[in-house]
Amino acid sequence: MSRRTWIVIVTGAAMVFLTMGTRQSIGLFLKPVTEDLGASRESFALAVAAHNLILGLPLAAIAADRIGPRRVVAAAGLLMGTGLVLASRADGIGAFGISLALLFGIAVSGASFVVVIGAVGKAVPVSRQSFAFGFVTAGASVGMFAMVPVAQGLIDGLGWRGAMAALGVVALIVIAGASRLLPADEDQQLDHHTDGTSVTTAIRRALRTRDYLLLTSGFFVCGFHVAFIGVHLPAYLTDEGLSDRTAAISLSLIGLFN
Repeated sequence: MSRRTWIVIVTGAAMVFLTMGTRQSIGLFLKPVTEDLGASRESFALAVAAHNLILGLPLAAIAADRIGPRRVVAAAGLLMGTGLVLASRADGIGAFGISLALLFGIAVSGASFVVVIGAVGKAVPVSRQSFAFGFVTAGASVGMFAMVPVAQGLIDGLGWRGAMAALGVVALIVIAGASRLLPADEDQQLDHHTDGTSVTTAIRRALRTRDYLLLTSGFFVCGFHVAFIGVHLPAYLTDEGLSDRTAAISLSLIGLFN
């Protein structure tokens, strides 16, 4: 593979490293946020649940097909930074929840697997796509492992508001900046042309495809229990008398073994 292709692959891995690592760290904020805002844990969990539903919408993928992945990823970086900074300044759980669910949810959708792997796949020869996809996916897992202790360190040093704002600023600079390294539409190595199928027709076809339904069901099961554990595990462990550091390490081990 050419040097340019390697740059695209590594850039994609770095993006999902930061995006999924930040998302995996959200559970660390449950106790300090609810205690500071006087909110229930259920309301925090509801915001994260809405976040997961929103990031599952295919809006970013549709936009990437229409205007290209560069613009979508750059916009996602801007939204991620904005959402986390606004959440850090919230004076109530409502404003916090909207920032986390809506802005951060859309941002993760646009700067994680769907759009990034799609862009990488169009820049890599078919014979090396499996390797490229595995490399990018591994970047997400490493991010889920490495970013959690960093986020906990930021919370310890800056408080939850400073930590969330810092993560937002880093995401904005890195993701929006790195988006320029993704291939432009004219540089993508497309091996076949689109057949002009509309989005509605493509969705209907997918919903009639057994393999697609089985794959989606697997992702549903994975997302349901991992998201649940990611939100509640740190608070549960500290409730049982373990330290914040131990809780963060326990959460990060999910990413390592993934």
